[in-house]
Amino acid sequence: MRRAAVALSSFLLLALVPATLARAAVLVAAGTDIQAQINAYPAGTTFQLAAGTWQLTATLKPKSGDQILGAGIGQTILDGVTQTFDGIAGKTSTTDVEIAYLTVRGFLRGVKTGSGWVLHDMEMTANQVGVRMLGVGPVVRDSSIHHNVQFGVLGTTSDGQFLSNDVSYNRTDQTLSSGSSGATKWVHSTGLLVEGNYVHDNYGKGLWLDIEDHGCTFANNVVRNNLEEGIRVEIGYGNLVEGNQVDGNGGGGINVLNSSDTLVRGNTISGPASAPYVLRFTGNGRTSSTGVEYTNTNNRAEANTMTLSSGQSVGVVRTAGTTSGNSFDWNSYSVSALTDHYFKWWDGTTQWTVAWSDWQGFGQDLNGSITA
Repeated sequence: MRRAAVALSSFLLLALVPATLARAAVLVAAGTDIQAQINAYPAGTTFQLAAGTWQLTATLKPKSGDQILGAGIGQTILDGVTQTFDGIAGKTSTTDVEIAYLTVRGFLRGVKTGSGWVLHDMEMTANQVGVRMLGVGPVVRDSSIHHNVQFGVLGTTSDGQFLSNDVSYNRTDQTLSSGSSGATKWVHSTGLLVEGNYVHDNYGKGLWLDIEDHGCTFANNVVRNNLEEGIRVEIGYGNLVEGNQVDGNGGGGINVLNSSDTLVRGNTISGPASAPYVLRFTGNGRTSSTGVEYTNTNNRAEANTMTLSSGQSVGVVRTAGTTSGNSFDWNSYSVSALTDHYFKWWDGTTQWTVAWSDWQGFGQDLNGSITA
């Protein structure tokens, strides 16, 4: 299991490049035209950027296999100023690029990855989007992604990995629709692993899968104090949400919306008293552009630990469309009063809000427990 993420403290801003590089490097002095250096050398070259600030006027375009390494976060800075073009991005055919030890700020998209790209020990800030995560097998790890205007991370990827990052204070323009902004969002992705991250204090949703993601995993993350939902899994199937600490999120804890075959297991979930729910499986009858319904079916909540305040809920909610086959078991609930009606259940004809005994009467959490 990878280490749990912790908040990036200020000393990480002094992170240095390892003394010994994996291969001989082209040293790029402050003020040198970086793109001219990239163009002058073959694919697979390592470029070691000195400390300093480069105010770029065009996107840096590495070649396949290149490494672009700075002197450290806060020391080597790429600045786009106007947020009108990308910071670092390759062609679709540009693969296996490594970017590390840089601050990237002031761009449309700080870094736009390709297949096999690895970003690590980075700071992405004050961009429209911190990281645009694309391609097969990109990795983003051990980085600080904060105070970006629209999204910290926006991705469409196969077998991507997002590991041990600090994602905070994104969606600085809160006039943007929360449907197209927030901390993170992945769409049309498969096999994605999001693990060990600290996602906190964003002005929108925390971790978000949306639009036909499948085979994706959110595991062992801390998702805390975001303005809207902590974790949202939307119109996807066969995804896993496991071992996360989800608390303090204003819009609710974990929401599985119009999705199927999602397993929510072993999470610890709570929220402020103002949050409407802690965990729910929700269906509203949404359909695809071709008229195929995204059903709320066969989702399972298992072995989660939940704390509910009076007025909060957990369960299955149906407003329209197909809702069936969802289940809860082995979950533990800490509540303010045992007689309160915390549990929502759709029995195929009626939407119920019930207390513990009736919840078990519907066959839910027969191996679960509740304490006040």
